[in-house]
Amino acid sequence: MLPLEEIIARAPDGVLCCAPDGRIIEANRKAARILGYRSRADLARNLAVLSDAVLAHPKDQAALRLRLARRGALRNAHVAIRKASGGVAWLRVNARFLRASEGGGLLLFQFNDITRQKLGEHRLRVQATTDALTGLYNRHQFDRLLARQIAEAQRYGDKLGLLFIDVDKFKEINDAHGHLVGDKVLRGIARRIAGSIRETDVCARIGGDEFCVLVNRIRCEEDMQTLAQGIVRAVEQPLPLGGLQLHVRVSLGIAVYPFDGLGAERLMEHADHGMYAMKRRQRGPGVLALA
Repeated sequence: MLPLEEIIARAPDGVLCCAPDGRIIEANRKAARILGYRSRADLARNLAVLSDAVLAHPKDQAALRLRLARRGALRNAHVAIRKASGGVAWLRVNARFLRASEGGGLLLFQFNDITRQKLGEHRLRVQATTDALTGLYNRHQFDRLLARQIAEAQRYGDKLGLLFIDVDKFKEINDAHGHLVGDKVLRGIARRIAGSIRETDVCARIGGDEFCVLVNRIRCEEDMQTLAQGIVRAVEQPLPLGGLQLHVRVSLGIAVYPFDGLGAERLMEHADHGMYAMKRRQRGPGVLALA
C-alpha cells in the first residue's frame, strides 16, 4: 500500500491533510496552485494553518464544521476561498476524517476549482432576471417578486406600493435623435429612478419605455405620493447626452395593496390606469431638446 504522502502527491485534485486544529500537515502541488501559491514549499511557508481567513465568507466556517460533525464528511460542498493574491475562487470540496496509526485524527480535504462554472451560472442568472439595456430587473423577475411580496404582505398585514412609470413621447426622441440616443435616455432614466428609491424597494424595466417600482411596507398612499414626486423631480432634470441636453417628462400611476387590488394583475391595472390619467392631464410638449 502506498504511504499517505505519495497518495496525496499523485491525486488529480488538490489535497490538503490537516490536524484537527487546522495545522496543514501535507499538501500536493495541485492544492498549492489552486490556492494561489507557486509550490508546496511556498504554501507551507505562507499558510501553516487552514483557518477562517482562507474563507472568503468566514461565516461558512461554522456551517462546514457543523456538517462535518454531524456526518463525518463533506460531499461536494461549494466554498468560496481567498487565494494568496487576495482574489476569490470557488472550490468543490470533499472532506473526511482519517484515523492515524498512533490513534490521532487527520482531516483530508480534496478539492477542485469551479470558479469558471460558478461565474457561468451567475451570468445565466443575471441574464434570466435582468434587463440587458438598463441593468434593472426585467418583467419576468418583477412579476415573480411582486407575487412574492403580495403573499408576504397578506401574511403579515403589510401595505405595498406600486408605481407604473411611462416616458412621455419617447417615440419622438427616437425619431428626432435616433435609437442610440433613445437607449441612452432609458439608461439615464433607469439610473435616476433607482437612485430615488430605497435599497429594499424593487425597480424594473417592464417594457420599451415603461418602468415599475415596488415599494415594501408603506404606511399610507401619501408615502407613495412623496416617492412619486421625488422620482419626477429626478427624472425631469436636464439629461446631458454629449452636446445635447434633453428635458424628459414621465407619467406615473400609483396602486396600493390591499386597497387597490389583492392580486398582481389588479394592482398593475390600477397603476396603469392612473398613469394614463396623468398622461392625459399633462398633454403638451413632452420633450424639449436643447443643443
